[in-house]
Amino acid sequence: MTTTGIDTVLVIPKIHAKITFSGLIFSIALPYSQFGNNTWGQCGTCDNNRTDDCMLPSGKIDSSCPNMAHEWHTNGSSCKQPPPTPTTTPTPDTCNTSIFEIIKSSVFEACHKVVDYLPFVEACEFDVCHMHINHVGCISLQTYAEVCALAGICIDWRNSTKGLCVYTCPSPKVYQPCCPPVEPTCDLWLLFLQVQPEVYPYFQ
Repeated sequence: MTTTGIDTVLVIPKIHAKITFSGLIFSIALPYSQFGNNTWGQCGTCDNNRTDDCMLPSGKIDSSCPNMAHEWHTNGSSCKQPPPTPTTTPTPDTCNTSIFEIIKSSVFEACHKVVDYLPFVEACEFDVCHMHINHVGCISLQTYAEVCALAGICIDWRNSTKGLCVYTCPSPKVYQPCCPPVEPTCDLWLLFLQVQPEVYPYFQ
């Protein structure tokens, strides 16, 4: 488990899972090779098909993922009943769209052809326009940038938010848009030798 000051990240090497928590939103990254067509529940189905993510335990697709989430229980647990579903979807108040327009802009252009940005724009728009917290949009930008980084494309995006998403690291650390989440140290090197002693048998 590591923390960057921006995120807290839990990595489970045995199943190659990565859980990231920002203090407001969390995400779970699972390898398709191990979890493809092998997940159900609140986080959706791992089949690279967004249309069936709101699946109920019965297999029926719900039109609302938030409503669907209340139907999943484990070990006889129970959740508070969700509020009554309104007959019509309320129109959100006018909101500042500039934050999620950044994802569609030239700032992320290098990544557009590699990673589809529309799901991140939709998520960002929903959060900003329904939660009424301007900086919550930074989470979607950060998440898209992380996915781009995994694809080998580093996006230095924070300076494009007019100060809204700028992050200053506590001294003596320095913020970098793309770098390993764990700083290389002697302890990390020793851990590597313990995990893969066959690579450097001389040091055993």
